[in-house]
Order: sequence, then C-alpha cells, then structure tokens
Amino acid sequence: MPMKKITVRKKRQGEIADLMNPRAQKKFQRDADNALIDMEEQIDVRFEYAKRILKMQNEAVHKIVSEWIEQMQRMAGEPVFLFNGMRIPGDPEKMREMQEKNFVWIAVRLLAACAVWDIQISGFKLPEDSCAKCGKEVKIPKKKRR
Repeated sequence: MPMKKITVRKKRQGEIADLMNPRAQKKFQRDADNALIDMEEQIDVRFEYAKRILKMQNEAVHKIVSEWIEQMQRMAGEPVFLFNGMRIPGDPEKMREMQEKNFVWIAVRLLAACAVWDIQISGFKLPEDSCAKCGKEVKIPKKKRR
C-alpha cells in the first residue's frame, strides 16, 4: 500500500514538472489553438447547413429560431473554451459569435428532428434536395420532380 502512494506521488510530480516545462507549455498552447480552429471550422459547416434550411422557411419559423437562440444564450451564459480541463482565454466577441452560430444549428436540428417524426412546428419544411440529418445532397426521385 505505501508503495502505491509513492508511485502515484512520483507520477504526479512528473506531470507537474512537465506542465512547468516551457516546451510543454508551447505544445499545449499550440494544441489548444488547433482545437479552437477545428471547432470553428466545424461550427461554420454546421451553420452553413442551418442557413440553407432557414432560407426556405417562413417568418414564423425564423421567429421561433431566434427565440430559441435567445433562451439558449440565457441558459448557457458567457461562452468559454475549455481544452483538457483548462479554460483558455480568447476573444469574447468571437466566442459569442461561435456560440450563436452553434445555437442556430441546434435550433434548426431540433426543428428538423421534429419534422422527421411528423411533428409540424409553425410550417417548418424539410429540404427535398438534401438530407435533413446531415445536410448532404440527395437525388430527388423522378416522381417528385416537376
């Protein structure tokens, strides 16, 4: 039993020494920056999907989406970026913009999920030329083309 405590302590001391190492700090910052860039790219792809679907909706659907976004922003609070359990400081305006884009995607996905299950919310229409779940282009059957 005492041997286990010693090995755990040594392991933790090694982790702390790695954290204090300037090389490790630079690597951590580089990895955090890359993770933020990846997240931003994913949010942009999702937002494009949401914009395509929102273009074909009526004003009532736009109003519902904006109300849901406001509610999600109130519930989530100020956006933060966490990487490996550590809070990474960033541009607050950019973080709010990314959060809002993500909330638009969530709201559209909720409406699309309801429409897939034949739950109609304020005249929301699924796109005929793309998949409702992933947004990939699909071929329209000849029967429906006109």
